[in-house]
Amino acid sequence: MRPVLRLVLRVLAPPRLRRAVRVRVDARYVTRADHAQDMKEALWEIQMLRREVVALRREVDRLRSY
Repeated sequence: MRPVLRLVLRVLAPPRLRRAVRVRVDARYVTRADHAQDMKEALWEIQMLRREVVALRREVDRLRSY
């Protein structure tokens, strides 16, 4: 159950103008598939950074023990 809000305005306008407006509005939004891929990539990046921080902490601890 996902709510979809859609604003539909019926205006007497030439098809060319309607198409131009639709393209401009649609270009501002990301598709669901692209968003999902972006989220996967961001989570992967977070995991890699987390591993890097762990490795750096180990290195700092190792250097402090000298």
